[in-house]
Amino acid sequence: MLEILTAQQVPVKLCKTCADGRGVSALPLVDGVEVGTLVELAQWTLAADKVLTF
Repeated sequence: MLEILTAQQVPVKLCKTCADGRGVSALPLVDGVEVGTLVELAQWTLAADKVLTF
């Protein structure tokens, strides 16, 4: 699913705190996925019509 989104140039950010907590922060990311910040998350959430989290 992430590969489909990134192929369409949809920005995808990974929560660093979540990745660290799950022990996956040292693993390679899917191409086009970046580590985000809490500030970016807040901005995206405020600007969005709908928010998906999982």
